[in-house]
Amino acid sequence: MKRFTYTVSDPQGLHARNAISLCRLAGTFKAQTLIHVQEDGKQRKADCKDMIGLMGLCVRQDTTVEITIEGEDEDMAFNSLRAAISTIL
Repeated sequence: MKRFTYTVSDPQGLHARNAISLCRLAGTFKAQTLIHVQEDGKQRKADCKDMIGLMGLCVRQDTTVEITIEGEDEDMAFNSLRAAISTIL
């Protein structure tokens, strides 16, 4: 399993346009990709390939998220997602 954290810099947080970009990129890999958010003492997670799940997290600017990647092509997925995340979020 690979993981990394990222602090959302987009003033609108995780909105529809960047959620679509994240879904499309994650969907190119077989590995399971999850995004984890911890706010107000609660931890929530969603599959990065699930647009509705991503939007349901209601991630705001300056929120730190953790992305975990696990599966047969996790190395490739990790490198691609980590490189692209700053332009997506």
